[in-house]
Formats: sequence, structure tokens, C-alpha cells
Amino acid sequence: MEDRGYYRLCAGIIERAVDDYKTALRYLLSKGIVKSDWNLKEKHFRNRHHREAWNMKTDCERFFLSQYFDYLSNTEEFGPTLMKRIREDVKNGN
Repeated sequence: MEDRGYYRLCAGIIERAVDDYKTALRYLLSKGIVKSDWNLKEKHFRNRHHREAWNMKTDCERFFLSQYFDYLSNTEEFGPTLMKRIREDVKNGN
């Protein structure tokens, strides 16, 4: 019983990060803040919402590349693959 709760907590943390990452990418793409390679088009942000979305994107990427993510997902090196899949989904409008 305890293991099930632990795994649900781990899955919930990862799901939240995936949702936050998708939201940030969609916002940045829709506002034209990023290029197709997901890098910034400009050096300065026009408003705080742009900066917040960019910070969320970078925070999620840092999480996906971390050892903590590897521990929660019980895998190694899955973070970069997950980020790539999410980016492709967002570019394709999903």
C-alpha cells in the first residue's frame, strides 16, 4: 500500500512538470518569443509574462535533466527523450 502511494506521488510530480513545460512552450511559441529550435529570438523580454514562461521552460528542462528526475522516474537518461517528445508535440499542435 505504501509503495503505491509513493509511485503515485512520483508520477504526479513528473506529470506536473510535463504540464508546466507544455504550457510554457505553447505560450513562447504562440507569442513568437522562440525560434523553431526553441532558443530566444531576442535578447530582452517585452513583458513579465514572457520572462515567466521562459523561466518555467528552463526550470522544467533543468528538472528533466537532473538526477532527481532520474530517481523519480526510476530511469536513466529518459529526460532528454521526454523533452524532445514534448517539443515535437507542441510544434505539431498537440
